[in-house]
Amino acid sequence: MDSIDLKILQHLKENARAKASAIGDSIKLSVSAVTERIKRMEQA
Repeated sequence: MDSIDLKILQHLKENARAKASAIGDSIKLSVSAVTERIKRMEQA
């Protein structure tokens, strides 16, 4: 888990229904990168 994963988790803690596009916009990542990181965290 790196700092980007922690930023994604923080956004999801604030709003678990946040769209990957909104999260990506706020942390400067693509939608596909955000969804891939979320899937990886779910499997861990």
